[in-house]
Amino acid sequence: MKIIPVAAAALSLSISICAGAAERGTSPSTASPAAANPAMRERFHRLDANGDGVLTWDEARPARAAEFRRLDENHDGVLTPEEFADRALPFAAFDANHDGKVSMSEYLAKHQEMFRQADTDRDGTVSPAEFTKAQQRLRSPSGSSKAPNGTAAPVRRQ
Repeated sequence: MKIIPVAAAALSLSISICAGAAERGTSPSTASPAAANPAMRERFHRLDANGDGVLTWDEARPARAAEFRRLDENHDGVLTPEEFADRALPFAAFDANHDGKVSMSEYLAKHQEMFRQADTDRDGTVSPAEFTKAQQRLRSPSGSSKAPNGTAAPVRRQ
């Protein structure tokens, strides 16, 4: 495990958030909910390829494609329910054509839909605050992304 590079990246992002907050006259905790959660901050930073402080789908897409390839244990180009185990959303939410497999295009299409849902101000980017709220909705029991029938429920908006 490479803790030092991750810690350095987290520290770098923390410094950037603090500096940006100081320029705006806000505290880091009010600048972004992600500032209060090191794991969320590190994940956001990892996805923010150009380091501009917001995510675009063009930045998120390669990470999702790499994630798909990592999950595809037998490298056959599709995910099975077994390969998909322990994910935040159920397999059925990604299997758009209901063939019992999730292709790369299905996987990316679902993640692009989730990206659009996270972009609550509809500016084409996901800010750290939008990212954090979307992640919290995805993981919280009250904002569960699973409908009673086990399929994906729409992400709730506030």
